[in-house]
Amino acid sequence: MKHDSELLASMKDPSYNVHRTIAMSICGLYGSGAISLFGFVDCKFRFFFPTKRPKSFISKGICAIVASVASVVISDNVKEDYTKKNLDLLLSRGVQLEDMVDILDQLQRPYNPDMERSLCEEHILAVLRKQQTFHAIQMGVKIDTAVENKEFSEQYNHIVGRDEGLFGVDESIATAVPLMYGTIALTNFGYLDKEKIGIIKELDSDHGEGKCNTFIDDIVCGIVAAACGRLAHNNTPTFSKPVK
Repeated sequence: MKHDSELLASMKDPSYNVHRTIAMSICGLYGSGAISLFGFVDCKFRFFFPTKRPKSFISKGICAIVASVASVVISDNVKEDYTKKNLDLLLSRGVQLEDMVDILDQLQRPYNPDMERSLCEEHILAVLRKQQTFHAIQMGVKIDTAVENKEFSEQYNHIVGRDEGLFGVDESIATAVPLMYGTIALTNFGYLDKEKIGIIKELDSDHGEGKCNTFIDDIVCGIVAAACGRLAHNNTPTFSKPVK
């Protein structure tokens, strides 16, 4: 970078944000709370680190690490296991654990043909233990149910009930889950959202008798995608690990 005049000139531009984007990929692994904290630490960088240059890749990396650690400390106070609550909420919308295990198995089998199916269940359950997963599922279920009961305005009930193409709030809420497991999980979310495998397709196509599955199908995409990312992160090939 020291010898790249074009890159140096770009970094001096007030609108340059690539260093923030890269650093925030760290925060994404620790949830939306870490991303919010990143914004605070970034704005207050001079206060916390008066001798450091704020507009550099290393400074944004420091912000990301501080924000992520702070988020871990805060979330560490949450000792409750949310698995049962999440499974109950999913079941209330017709989604069973095995439905999600089936999709994860189908996605991962080509890459790991000797994988035990129980490994897929293990990673799905690990995602379901998270408080952030609970919050996403809870909100998605509440909105779908409220639309079915016509609790919103006629316009909103229409937009959400028909899952109109430009309505993206359902994906926004659902991606809070895979974001905790890195960009690979987010990529898997996009794939599942388009391919609609298994129970995801069933939910997406079930609009009979005033049924609304606009949020729940994306929530299931998010859970399975997160489990894909978690499985990948826990089975890192030797050549991908840092050299000692």
